Amino acid sequence: MNIVEEILIKNSLITAFVFVGVTVYLSYFLSEKLTRGRFHGSAIAIILGLIFAYIAGSYYEGDKGVADIAILSGVGVLGGSMLRDFAIVATAYGAKFSDLKTSGVVGIVSLFLGVILSFSLGSIVAILFGYEMPRASPPLVQEL
Repeated sequence: MNIVEEILIKNSLITAFVFVGVTVYLSYFLSEKLTRGRFHGSAIAIILGLIFAYIAGSYYEGDKGVADIAILSGVGVLGGSMLRDFAIVATAYGAKFSDLKTSGVVGIVSLFLGVILSFSLGSIVAILFGYEMPRASPPLVQEL
């Protein structure tokens, strides 16, 4: 078992992708079987992720959730913006173009307005809190 554990720890990001993939698969399975698709699978995945993080953080007395477990330490790398983007794509993947067409002009306007408004407000808040574009760092190797 030590060999398997060592391989999983060395490949922690791949292990994290498998863990998230199994969680999402289980979530969509539960969505279909328990709610007949009325409660979206990505919502169940988010709830399961929060439950996993709470249990792991409580059990290991850490502050990183499931990333406190050595085998799942890759979730810490995956868990930032990568997981957020994954959740957004997973939610959008369930949307159908035919649904967008039936929503008409109001749906299309709300889609674009939502993206533009959230991006703009996020940028304004970042600027107000003093965020600046990072400057290019000097080259690591100096010329001789």
